[in-house]
Amino acid sequence: MPRRIQPGAVAQTFDFLRARYDYILVDMAPGLSDENLEMIRHCDQLHVVTVAEVSALRNVVRHCDYLTRKEIPKERFRVILNRYQKRSLISEGEIEKTTGQRIFWKVPNQYAHVVKAINGGDPIASLSTSDVTKNLKELASALGAKPSTVSEKRKEATGFLGLLGRS
Repeated sequence: MPRRIQPGAVAQTFDFLRARYDYILVDMAPGLSDENLEMIRHCDQLHVVTVAEVSALRNVVRHCDYLTRKEIPKERFRVILNRYQKRSLISEGEIEKTTGQRIFWKVPNQYAHVVKAINGGDPIASLSTSDVTKNLKELASALGAKPSTVSEKRKEATGFLGLLGRS
């Protein structure tokens, strides 16, 4: 039987970590348990990863609505579109309208390459020059950047960078 987290333990943990680190990244288990909700309350940003599929977008809307009802400010939410394809059946505009959020980041669809790298046990070597690797490195930089720097980089993302799925 899983142990329950004691009230206040999440806050104490975040206080401890914030005193020691500039960035804390939490990859939460799926679902909206009480423990996950408590962690979300302490997050500065909440990145919701989704794909351009009706069921996935419906879940994003449900999760965001639930979190808004639990008094998590909508300004904290950022939508990351995984396996992005320019010619998707569901357009970026439709995704933004459906979710009520701008798409913060688009990770290009190189599913076959990623699965091959994961199954081969050497993802860095297999993908070091791929568009998806470059894109994820840029995402990591953007997550650590000040908000004004991210919007300036987006404005500059034309030409070659535009091919990587950023705009």
